[in-house]
Amino acid sequence: MRKLLRIVLVAVLVAAPLFVSAKPAAAVTLTATTAGAKHVGLATNIWGNGGLASRPIAVQVQVGTRWATINSGRTNASGSYSVPLTYGVTTVGTYRFRSGMKLPSGAVIYSPQVTLRRLPIIVTAATAGVKTVGQPTSIWGTAAGAANRAASVQVVVSGRWVTILTGRTNSAGAYTLPITYGRYSLGTFTYRVVVSTVVGLRYSPNVTLRRAPWNISVNGIGRFQLGANSTNLVSQGYLVYKPEPTCGMDYTATAKMATEYPGMFVQVLGTYLYRVYLRGTSTWYRTPEGAGLGTSETALQQMYGSSIVKLDYWYEYRPGNRSILFVVDGGRVTAIVVLDGNSGESPEPC
Repeated sequence: MRKLLRIVLVAVLVAAPLFVSAKPAAAVTLTATTAGAKHVGLATNIWGNGGLASRPIAVQVQVGTRWATINSGRTNASGSYSVPLTYGVTTVGTYRFRSGMKLPSGAVIYSPQVTLRRLPIIVTAATAGVKTVGQPTSIWGTAAGAANRAASVQVVVSGRWVTILTGRTNSAGAYTLPITYGRYSLGTFTYRVVVSTVVGLRYSPNVTLRRAPWNISVNGIGRFQLGANSTNLVSQGYLVYKPEPTCGMDYTATAKMATEYPGMFVQVLGTYLYRVYLRGTSTWYRTPEGAGLGTSETALQQMYGSSIVKLDYWYEYRPGNRSILFVVDGGRVTAIVVLDGNSGESPEPC
């Protein structure tokens, strides 16, 4: 009986394990992510998750062949973290980072390596290229990475840069700023835009704008075209109605017209613009052949040849039902009239 009991006990011990193994613990891992690319000067973070709450996080950057700790933080209740990346913030280039997390055991685990590229702030600029003298225009461009920053327009004056206007970029780093300098002068002007960024001033390439003269044609000058409705010119601020018409001139020029079109006035029949008159010395106006106020009588004859006819003290160029009359005094053109009417009509307003 004792022998049988011993056999049964041995069988039980052989058949049953001494203890039940626990399920192996899952390995703790640490993730890390960056924005991938950021312009210099802009704040950004490295972020990720380590699966453990309130654990120390150390952010490291690779410098040469070694890793250097640059910042630290802690995971939150869900094991996530987000730590500022301050290394290289003002220097263009690509940087390699990783995060380290200290486990309760004292061991440290590291995330995979991640990179962040710091981009330069490049200011672009463009103009219309050519604008007629007096016409409003702007300079425009972008300064990506420099949102809501001061942007100044500069122009070359006597060999040096002079600031003429300061505005701001918008939330996307774009800007459009009016060009005021040189608006009322013929010639080519050189401009640039200077943007104040968090890493200092950044300059656009130089751009130019040429101020060209108004074109004189048999149809009119600039916005003052024969046949135009004078009420439109009134609404645009160029003409003012005169209650008592004189010589068909029931409208008079405003200060705006005198500034943008010096030496010019018009005559209207009803609301029909039928005569544009120039006088004085302004060089803002030229025919396609090159004639304007101040052109010599000899040059005028050379420009037009047999296309013009001298009538008393003026020359008439009349390719159709409309004419350009060049009034000459002292051997030079002193007045120019664009006329919708009969050939040979006097250039005098009345």
